[in-house]
Amino acid sequence: IDEKMLTEACEKLGYGYNPKKLFRCLQPTAGKLLLTIWDLDPQSTRKRQRGEQTAFSMPKSPVSNTAPRKPFGIAGDEYYKTHLKEAADKGTPPSQKKSQEAIKAGETLLPNLRYCLKMKHGTTVAAWRNAMDPKLSGSIAFGNFALALEDCNFSGNARALWKVLAGDRGVAT
Repeated sequence: IDEKMLTEACEKLGYGYNPKKLFRCLQPTAGKLLLTIWDLDPQSTRKRQRGEQTAFSMPKSPVSNTAPRKPFGIAGDEYYKTHLKEAADKGTPPSQKKSQEAIKAGETLLPNLRYCLKMKHGTTVAAWRNAMDPKLSGSIAFGNFALALEDCNFSGNARALWKVLAGDRGVAT
């Protein structure tokens, strides 16, 4: 579909935001005039080509469950109050302070990263699909992330940025 068709569909659906901006975000490469199902859901397109039943892929949940779980048999709020109190009493270990400083440094670099990716690929979605996750695995390791940063001429602390995006995990999604 083209931008005009997307705008008409958004009006019919009562989409409350800017459809032109939506079209730009969905463009796989800057300047492309049409969107295809491949651009929107490559996994579904591959299934269709293999003759499998096609349906839109289920997106991953944007919510991460990082809160500590309460042990069995302890009332909900009581555990969290004692857990937070224990953490405050112990103080912050030096390694965690370093980690917190890296996260703060990385957060200031996020706008620069977005700018570099947009300059090279047109949109951050196109950058993710083309440079960071071309195999559509849904994740990227630090080595490939560093190569993608180098490709778009990003100058900044890649490790601090990685700490913000991936945390303590080995991959960013």
